[in-house]
Amino acid sequence: MKNRLYIILFLIFLSFCFSTYAQSLPSFLDSIDDESAPAAPISGFIGLGLILGAIYGIKKIDKF
Repeated sequence: MKNRLYIILFLIFLSFCFSTYAQSLPSFLDSIDDESAPAAPISGFIGLGLILGAIYGIKKIDKF
């Protein structure tokens, strides 16, 4: 039980660790019109994937 707590705390810690970069983002050329371009579509399957991933993770932890 103690190991399980450490594993869960470690995974929570890793989920909040983000890598940061000190470099600036590359800029577009002046001839590129990026404001009138349509936004990239986000699929509706993202929520389903998150739910399935959570279920899979819970099942894997329960087998621990």
